[in-house]
This record gives sequence, C-alpha cells and structure tokens, in this order.
Amino acid sequence: MGSRSASRLVVCVTRRVLYGFTFFALFTSILIGQTQRAPGEILREAASLHRAGQFEQAIEDYRLFLEKYPDVAPVRSDLGAALAGAGRYEEAIGEYKRALQLKSLPQVRLNLALAYYKTAKLSLAVAELKKVREEMPGNLRPEMLEADCYLRLGENKKVIELLTPELQTNGDDLAIVYMLGTALVRDGQSDKGQVLIDRILKNGDSAEARLLLGTTKLMVNDYSGALVDLQKAVELNRNLRGVRLLRHGVALDGGSGWRARGFRTRPARRPQ
Repeated sequence: MGSRSASRLVVCVTRRVLYGFTFFALFTSILIGQTQRAPGEILREAASLHRAGQFEQAIEDYRLFLEKYPDVAPVRSDLGAALAGAGRYEEAIGEYKRALQLKSLPQVRLNLALAYYKTAKLSLAVAELKKVREEMPGNLRPEMLEADCYLRLGENKKVIELLTPELQTNGDDLAIVYMLGTALVRDGQSDKGQVLIDRILKNGDSAEARLLLGTTKLMVNDYSGALVDLQKAVELNRNLRGVRLLRHGVALDGGSGWRARGFRTRPARRPQ
C-alpha cells in the first residue's frame, strides 16, 4: 500500500509539472508571436493608427519598430509627428533632431521648426526655417511661419523685409496682408499698413476683419476709429472672443488705459 501511494503521488506531481510547463510554453509562444510581428506589419498598423488620430497607439508601434531598426530616419520622423499630434512636443523635438542626424530632409526640418513654434521657442524655430527656405525655394509655408515668428518677437522690420516681395506675387493672400500690414503699423508706417489692412474688408465685412482693423488702429492711437470698428465687430458677432471687453475698455476712457489693463488685441484667429 505504501509503495502504491508513493507512486500515485509521483504521478500527480509529474502531471502538475507537465501542465505547468505546457502553460508556460504556450504563454511564451503567444508573447513571442506578439513581439515578433513582421516590420512591415508594424509600420502599416502604426500608419493606420496615426491617420486615425490614435496617436498613443501609433507611438507604441513606431517605437516597437525602432527598437530593432533605430536608424530609419523616415520612421523616426513619423514618431516625432505622432508625438506632436499627441501634444508631446518636447519628445517630438528630440525625435526630429535624431531623424535629421540620420538624414537631412527639408520636411523633417520644417516639422522641427513647427514643434519649436508650438513650444514658443521662436528663435530656434527661425533658425530652422531659414534652412528650410534654402532647401525648399518657392515654398511659401516656411516663409510665412518665419514671418509670424518675427511678428511675435516684435521684429517688425524683418517681417517687412521678408514679406514685401511676396506681396507682389501673392497680393490676395490675406495672411500676408495681415502680417505685413500689422508689421508696417507697428514700425510706425501706419499709412502703408492701413492701406493693406483695409484690403481685408474687400473680402466681405466680418467680425474678425473689424476686430483686426480696430486693434490695428489702437496701435497708432486712433481710438475713435478703433471704437467704430470694434462696435461693428460686436454687432456682427457678439460671441467673438475678447471683442466686447476690448470695446468697453476703449469706450470707457478713450483708450488711454487699454494696454495697462492688459486687453488682448490679437483676433481669435487670423484670416486664412
């Protein structure tokens, strides 16, 4: 009896060990199968997720691919784009810089400049945009972005220098008209700037256009003219951000305290 019990115990333990080993082997094979997908399959899934706006999942796939193939510049750039899409701009900057170290591509450099722009690192953005303009002659996008950086930095003469030639060939582009007109007004060339700003109304009277005109007139201390335009902006769109507060400030004291109280003068969005 003792020997039979011992034999049964050995058989039972052996079965448990075998079952445990089988489960472990099955689990390991599943795990390996998940992590050893074909590179092309990983990239296709990453691109699909990226296009669908599922940035976090796309980031995981891009990183999975790059663990094995770290020197593929386009994929590293795509990872940067997905990170930027997720609002993770600092990480995106790092990936764009790594991609450029592997291969200098104008579009990647433009994306790097955009990431700098989004994080308010405007001087760094300008440095990259100058290179992009050399690499992509005739492309208006980097030129416009560089001009906007200068405008935000208060370097109005550089805006004027950059965009005045473009006005000859792209005079109907309201973004150029807006930035160049604003830079001229800020630079003390109010008459020239006003002529450009007035062009915006030719495309139809809108609250945004009136807000732009009103804030431009504030820059040259034309408070009565600014009040007219701001009042019209309110009539056209009472929900336009900041316009009623700004109009109230100008009407209250003739504009003498509108800057001191910190009123925002930039329109909710620029004409496109």
